[in-house]
Amino acid sequence: MVKARGSRLMDLPGVGPVVAARTLADVGDIARFADRNRFASWTGTAPLDASSGEQNRHRLSRAGNRRMNHMLHIAAADAGQGPADQVHSRAPGDHRRDEVQRL
Repeated sequence: MVKARGSRLMDLPGVGPVVAARTLADVGDIARFADRNRFASWTGTAPLDASSGEQNRHRLSRAGNRRMNHMLHIAAADAGQGPADQVHSRAPGDHRRDEVQRL
C-alpha cells in the first residue's frame, strides 16, 4: 500500500511499513489540514496551555486521534534507537515520562 501510493514515509527514521501504512490510512489527503498546527491538534500532539498566574506551563492533550498519536510515538521512539542513543542523557530526578515527553 505504501509503495503503491508513492509515499516516502518509510524514508524517515523510525517509520516502518506498519507505521507508514497506518498513517496513510488514517490521514488520507494531507491537504485537508490547513497547516501543521491543525495536524498536530488532530493527532493530539499539540501542547495545551496550563498556565496559572506567572507560571507558564503546557501539557499534552488527551484529545485527538489516539491511534495516530500512538503511531507517532512509535516512530519517535524507534528513531532514537541508534548506537549513539543507547546512553540516556536523563538529568538527575528526571523520570522516563519526562524523557518520552521530550521526544
